[in-house]
Amino acid sequence: MRDRLTFLLIAVSACSEPLAPTGSSSSSSGISFEALRVGDTLYVDQHSVGCFVTSDAHLVFSGTTLGVVVSGEVTLSSEFGKQDSRAPVTTRSLTSSELRLLDNLLRLYRREEHQTRCMSTGQHSTRFRQGQDTAEQHDTDSCIELDFVDDPRGFNIHPRTDIMSLYEITRPAFEAMRRS
Repeated sequence: MRDRLTFLLIAVSACSEPLAPTGSSSSSSGISFEALRVGDTLYVDQHSVGCFVTSDAHLVFSGTTLGVVVSGEVTLSSEFGKQDSRAPVTTRSLTSSELRLLDNLLRLYRREEHQTRCMSTGQHSTRFRQGQDTAEQHDTDSCIELDFVDDPRGFNIHPRTDIMSLYEITRPAFEAMRRS
């Protein structure tokens, strides 16, 4: 346990100083994944910064006669790479339970209080935009989507079960970049 803790402390300090999340630039604006109807479009842009990697996800959620469909593109930049990698996000329909979990993610991002006890330097800057006048910007730490569960030996980290991370949508594109 002591070796794991030492490694964790060294890894965290090697990347930079701990960063705390900042508040959102907009409170609830009326943006909702579940409320998307035929002809509605919601744009989500997420810029993520880690120790050695930066990524951008550009997602388009469209209300269609078949329900809500998502598509987009991801870009990955590394300190070690000579050029950016890009991959399309496969177009797919979202279920009503996925839309509810995405709304839960948006509510989590809207919180103003300290979000986690994370010491990571990773950050997400996520912009939700619907139409010309409705937008929200949220800057969070990279651990906001994780639960820290106490156990007798310290704590465990698990993905939150009450939200759907945007990474669940973009994961196939990131995996395709790693394979190429």
